[in-house]
Amino acid sequence: MQELHMIAAPLTKGIKAVCFSNDGKYLAAVAVDDEHMIAVYDLLAKRKTGQALAPIAHGKGSRNVLFSLIFDPTNKTLVSAGVKCVNFHTGFETGALTTKVGSGWGVGAAQGP
Repeated sequence: MQELHMIAAPLTKGIKAVCFSNDGKYLAAVAVDDEHMIAVYDLLAKRKTGQALAPIAHGKGSRNVLFSLIFDPTNKTLVSAGVKCVNFHTGFETGALTTKVGSGWGVGAAQGP
C-alpha cells in the first residue's frame, strides 16, 4: 500500500467520515471530537515531498453526531448529515467554511441553502 496524501490538523482526535468531490479536487473529513470539526483539503494543491496537506477551510460541524458527508454535483456545497441534523457548508474555495443548518425536516418541505 502506498501513501498518497497525509493531512494536517485540525482533525487531531481521529476522523469519522470522509468524501471526495465529484471532480476529485477536494477531500472533506469530519473529526471525532465534540464539535465534529469539518475540514476541506485541496488534493491538487502544490506541496513539497512529504509535506502534509493543510486544510483550505475548516470549521465546526455540529454538536450532533455527524455520520456522512457528500459534495453536491457542482462541488460548491458540502452536505453533512447526522443525528437530527443536515447542514450545508459553502465558501471553502475562499477559505471560509460557512454553515447553514437545514430546517423543517420532518414537518413539511425541507429548507436547504
